[in-house]
Amino acid sequence: MKKIIILLVFFLNGCDYYDHRLEIINKSENEIVVENYLDTVPNFPSLGKTEFYLDHRIIQGDSAKLTAIGKKGWPFNIIKSKNKKLNLVVYNIDSLRKYQSIDTLIRRQIYTRYEFSEDEMKDKDWKVVIN
Repeated sequence: MKKIIILLVFFLNGCDYYDHRLEIINKSENEIVVENYLDTVPNFPSLGKTEFYLDHRIIQGDSAKLTAIGKKGWPFNIIKSKNKKLNLVVYNIDSLRKYQSIDTLIRRQIYTRYEFSEDEMKDKDWKVVIN
């Protein structure tokens, strides 16, 4: 019975694999938050994610790892995207606080967009510097 439980625990842990290799480095003068989209434009409406963005900000001089589901989550994300690239959108936290809605930032296009091919990301060692 112990062997079955140990194998079950091992199997269940093996199923939940995440790809944490994408690192965002904030060298800008602002607190930011970064979101990944499969399209070249942010999803609209965002379904009330404003609080989520405020909780996941990256302060000046700090970095954060973004997570994708699966062993090859980020490459798979690139393959699934509309333009076959990693599409990142950077929102300024000050703007988000001012307008109190991520949807307002999206509607008014108050964000900066980045796109990278898988080869570009490999060359960057999956690190993106925001200036």
